[in-house]
Amino acid sequence: MAANDKVFITFYDDESDTFKYSWLRRSTVEPFLDRAPIDALPSPAPGVPITNEDARLLGGMAFLSLVGGRHNLRDRLEIATTTPMDWTPPVPPTISAPPPRPATDPTDGLKAHGNFRHWHVDIMAVQGRDLTLGLSLDGVRTTITFGTATRCSIENFGIANIVDNITILEEGTQSYDDALVKLSSCNRLHRAMQPNWIVSVSSAVGVNALVECVDISVQP
Repeated sequence: MAANDKVFITFYDDESDTFKYSWLRRSTVEPFLDRAPIDALPSPAPGVPITNEDARLLGGMAFLSLVGGRHNLRDRLEIATTTPMDWTPPVPPTISAPPPRPATDPTDGLKAHGNFRHWHVDIMAVQGRDLTLGLSLDGVRTTITFGTATRCSIENFGIANIVDNITILEEGTQSYDDALVKLSSCNRLHRAMQPNWIVSVSSAVGVNALVECVDISVQP
């Protein structure tokens, strides 16, 4: 994916009864594209000129897709198709279920330490596929290991890093979606692995991080 790739989005606005469109950076919607079924257009073929017929085909597919679920718009269609349109809702594609999350909930380990509020992050180390944070507070030391970190975003790690909160983001929340958007600009380190968690490390001073990983281990 090129850094300047764009995505064209079109939709129907019921309130204004108009068709609208927008351009977005592909990185903004990449996390959602990763989870959506995507089909290639029937034309044009690679290397073949893009013609008026291709433009009509793309526009026709867009209008048919937007109108299909709205009975009030179907009577306005004057588009000729090879065969009569069948407006029966399609069967959703089968999407393989993600692997089950580990039986142990790492949230318990974080809560046992008060989500590490006021702890100091003084070590950040990579070993193989794992990312480990070393933390200390009043002479007590512990570590958090993110097993098989698939993507991570780390900012402002410095000499002093005082944690405000370390938490696991809940899927379906705005914070989770915002994290996916931010992580979409990061290189995926291990594509074959399905991540289970996204962890947010927010600090009053210093480091702020998002870590997507397969497993989380908090040293007691």
